[in-house]
Amino acid sequence: MIPDMTKIILHGGYSMHADERNNAFYREMLASVPRHDANVLVAYFAKDEGDATAKFPREQQRFLDNAEGKSLSISLATQENFINEIKDADILYLGGGKSLRLLNLLKSYPDFKNAIKGKVVAGESAGANVLSKYFYSKTEGGVFEGLGVVPIRFCPHFDHRPEAVDALSKYSPELPKVLLNEYEMTTMEI
Repeated sequence: MIPDMTKIILHGGYSMHADERNNAFYREMLASVPRHDANVLVAYFAKDEGDATAKFPREQQRFLDNAEGKSLSISLATQENFINEIKDADILYLGGGKSLRLLNLLKSYPDFKNAIKGKVVAGESAGANVLSKYFYSKTEGGVFEGLGVVPIRFCPHFDHRPEAVDALSKYSPELPKVLLNEYEMTTMEI
């Protein structure tokens, strides 16, 4: 990764399921940090608080299982100190859940886009949705404008949402469509 570039890794959903493609997703995040240690910040703001607390130990284990000898410090993000926590992190992982909940929360941090510069930022499902310019969410009921961190039109869980092609076609046709099936990922640097 080029210094000061932000590496974005988008995942199509269900990264916690046992599948080699999901293992590759975790390894990609960790391999993007050139040092032998990495600080990982896990943000579950798209989930209910109880769900986030319950899921975090499993998420930690997924990172550890794919660390390939790298020493990891893994912490759960808090809404109160989020921007400062990002500053200390090498990797920010935005977990899935409710896209609009996550989007509205991230919009409340005016320094979010600046804070992630030079980081590895991975979004799974809802976490990927909010990073895009436009995203399709069947559970939220259509196409929404995201934060625009990456200039794309996006749909996770595409294997179950073929209607997203037509829905996204009505928005900024000059932007590429990224349609990811569950367990799939794509990477880009901005």
